[in-house]
Amino acid sequence: MARNTNDRMARRQFLRTAGLGALAQFERNLIQERTKAGLEAARARGRKGGRPKSLTAQQRALALDLYAQRKHIVEEICRTLGISKPTLYAYVRGESSKP
Repeated sequence: MARNTNDRMARRQFLRTAGLGALAQFERNLIQERTKAGLEAARARGRKGGRPKSLTAQQRALALDLYAQRKHIVEEICRTLGISKPTLYAYVRGESSKP
């Protein structure tokens, strides 16, 4: 009488896969916790994440003033200050949303 190993092999494979999945999920959670802890520690030291602003406060004021005057086209303002149109519009949006 031949033994049917298909069920046993399938069961082993399932258990291996489930075990590896659980281990991967555990490792993923560890990485998330360590990342959050690192970011909180950096904030506590006064560090701020993200890309630095491309314009100084004076350049930003100039860009907003030129934009408000409506004497220059947007492309000229951007070329003069070395920024892209989306960056200029982000500064404009940021200024208009302030109280």
